[in-house]
Amino acid sequence: DQVYADTRIEGERPPGLRELAPAHVIHVNSLSKVVGPGLRVGWVAARGPVLERIAMSKLLSDFHTPTLTQHMAARWLAADCHDRHVKKTLPFYRERRDALMDALDRHLEGEQRAGVPVGGHHVWVPLNRPLDERALYSEAGRHGVSFTPGGAVTAERRSQTAFRLSFSLLDPAELDEGVRRLARAIREVRRRARHSVAAPMS
Repeated sequence: DQVYADTRIEGERPPGLRELAPAHVIHVNSLSKVVGPGLRVGWVAARGPVLERIAMSKLLSDFHTPTLTQHMAARWLAADCHDRHVKKTLPFYRERRDALMDALDRHLEGEQRAGVPVGGHHVWVPLNRPLDERALYSEAGRHGVSFTPGGAVTAERRSQTAFRLSFSLLDPAELDEGVRRLARAIREVRRRARHSVAAPMS
């Protein structure tokens, strides 16, 4: 799955798994993350019987992708627009990523240990101390912000609390305000947890 491969902000892109083992890897890609979410066009590269099964599954799921959008995507890629467009968008995403990282350092200092992503549209934010993920999600909603809970995007059970924040659709000021509200939600959930532990048994 390489839908975010072209969003690499820094460093050289490592080779994809299909480049290393073309006979054993199914390659999936899309224009939805780098051109626009409304252009729901993607492609699959595979070999052997699995390709036939993928094609049949696609046919049964939605018959086919609209012909017009397929032609638009083909013209876009053939005209070399894609590489130029990607190159123009990288400074835009770098600014927003950096703004989110600055906001995390400013409003959640000592609370989190997010690493700086070299690409993509998201930041993975592990918290230094466990927190009730569902309670935080609900409280964040009351503060007008949202995030993707870590439990929704990880397969294994985790002892730590973590969540995913997106930076691609918000400007730096909005990102700062969003993290400020999230920090207030975290403080409120921790406050309630302390009071719950300290409450005497009746």
